[in-house]
Amino acid sequence: MASFLMLVFELMVIEVLVSCTIYLVSAAFCNRYIKFSFGKDKSSICYRYRISSLYIFTLTKI
Repeated sequence: MASFLMLVFELMVIEVLVSCTIYLVSAAFCNRYIKFSFGKDKSSICYRYRISSLYIFTLTKI
C-alpha cells in the first residue's frame, strides 16, 4: 500500500514539473517571438496565453 501511494505521489510531482516546464518554455517563446509579429500587442497576447495555460493547468489538477 505504501509503495502505491509513493508511486501516485511521484506521478503527481512529475506531472507538476512537466506542466510548469511547458508553461515557462511557452511563456518565454511567446515573449521572444510574438513581438516580431505583433509589436505593441505582445504583452496582452502573452498575458492571455499565460492565464489560459494556468487555467488549463488547474483544471487538469482537479
